[in-house]
Amino acid sequence: SVARLQENLSEAQRSRKAAISKLIDAHAAELLTVTPYSDDGRRVIELVSELYDLNDLRALAKKLVSEAGVVALLAIPGEKAQLMFARNADLSALNLNPPLKAALAVLGQGRGGGTPDFVQGGGIPATTAQCEAALSAAKTAF
Repeated sequence: SVARLQENLSEAQRSRKAAISKLIDAHAAELLTVTPYSDDGRRVIELVSELYDLNDLRALAKKLVSEAGVVALLAIPGEKAQLMFARNADLSALNLNPPLKAALAVLGQGRGGGTPDFVQGGGIPATTAQCEAALSAAKTAF
């Protein structure tokens, strides 16, 4: 019966992963559809959501920035809030480290870093409103 329970758990985990993947694909498509290009040719997508965990958020970011001209500013609020910023390779002049530092300053503390095209940080308590303010600060930093 333990083997049967392990198999049921494995099947449930596979089903969850498939469902989350479909959700990410649909959510990315919706965000790309509703976010217009700015005058400088970028689409800056801002999202604060408790729906995703860090791995799911990374998958969403990768999906979004596979499109030309897209910058994704994503956050998960909570006791250990996380910020994740990514950009398409065609925006090579945009370094995402300064926007991350600006966002973390709004939250009052936190650590983070990464490459010019993908950064993440946080690990501190932050509400949805605080995360939204942090994303706004990040957007004005580039």
